[in-house]
Amino acid sequence: MKKMIKSILKPIGLYAPLYNYYIKKKREKYANFDFCSMDFEGVKLKFNTKDNYSKSWFFPRFGNGYVHEPGATKIFIDNVDEDANVFDIGGHLGYFSCVAGILSKNGKVCVFEVDFNCIDLINKNIELNKLKNVKVHNIAVSDLCGNVSIPDLKFPNPGIRIESFKNKEQIKVASLTIDEYIGQENIIPNFIKIDVEGAEFKILKGMTNTLKSNKLILLIEIHVSQLLKYYDTDYKDVLKFLTYYGFKLEKVKSHRTKQIDLEEIKPTDILEGNIMILCRNH
Repeated sequence: MKKMIKSILKPIGLYAPLYNYYIKKKREKYANFDFCSMDFEGVKLKFNTKDNYSKSWFFPRFGNGYVHEPGATKIFIDNVDEDANVFDIGGHLGYFSCVAGILSKNGKVCVFEVDFNCIDLINKNIELNKLKNVKVHNIAVSDLCGNVSIPDLKFPNPGIRIESFKNKEQIKVASLTIDEYIGQENIIPNFIKIDVEGAEFKILKGMTNTLKSNKLILLIEIHVSQLLKYYDTDYKDVLKFLTYYGFKLEKVKSHRTKQIDLEEIKPTDILEGNIMILCRNH
């Protein structure tokens, strides 16, 4: 429905002003809210919205009581048990980190976020929900250990990318591979979420030993155009790589609806836009 409305309004120049008006009204409605709450299939959480960025990100998207990306959240609920170890790669504000923290009460949740502007905000959400099993790392996950460059921004940016920008001030951030991290910390993940704006193949190439683990589940956002534009990677190579390591690939038809609708895909299939895929060992 949203795509249809956008396709109608954008050509006549009405989409942007109407959308901005909608966002403005949402912000006004929740201006005095210090936190945003959710209750979805027994997962009860609160998210800090005292700062303007968090307020702007949470409330215009789903408001109080609603659920961010319910389909993806349901995948967490169905696949993360109380003893699971979860890696959240691309933590942003810690939404899925907190979901995982509630579900895996006896396990460990390791959060990796390259944007230093997000770290304090993630920790506030962890503290607000009294989660003791979640650890946050301000570090880039890649295919090499060392350092990567990111834009030196003043505010959090969900679209931040490593090594793929021009004409901006930049800073260095430490990078590591998942295989190296596991070797250091001796934490074996059962479930890994990856949402890194096109750098997903770099991460996968840095976790080849991990991919050999039995019963590993991956939830990956495939950024088709960004993979090609910024990392010179065809998404089909990512899919081939995953199938080589024995994963069954299923496209999540919509991660923004409460009902999970999965469709098995192959490396030869045509994908467009940003596609979330669920990957499970055979």
